[in-house]
Amino acid sequence: MYKIEKQNYGVKFIFSGYINPEEMRRYAEEALTLLPQLGDKFCVFVDMREMFLLPRESQEIIAEVQKNYRDQGSLRSVVLINDIVTKNQFQRVGKTSGVYEWERYVSTIETEDWEKRALDWIERGIDPDKK
Repeated sequence: MYKIEKQNYGVKFIFSGYINPEEMRRYAEEALTLLPQLGDKFCVFVDMREMFLLPRESQEIIAEVQKNYRDQGSLRSVVLINDIVTKNQFQRVGKTSGVYEWERYVSTIETEDWEKRALDWIERGIDPDKK
């Protein structure tokens, strides 16, 4: 399951459960339709705390969305995760899509003030990895 919410800083994506390629394609279509409404500079907040590992095809689809968002003006993105396997998977997806340099991963298990750190990164550019 996924949810897309437009925010004052850009967009928030919330993922949960198992997302098969068909559902990921629906997400991609909706996310890409929203893209022109975000302006030329925006940030992306991704909450993956409740999501299961993605199959390879779903990873490829989300990587393409990330690339499109980056190419169209995404300044920074943050991904909330709650386990190391998901973190590793999405670091790999970020490297594949070319957004890794602008994307940070915040563990909600390891980081007490995870929400503040995530928002500080996307709204102010304060790197959560350097606190």
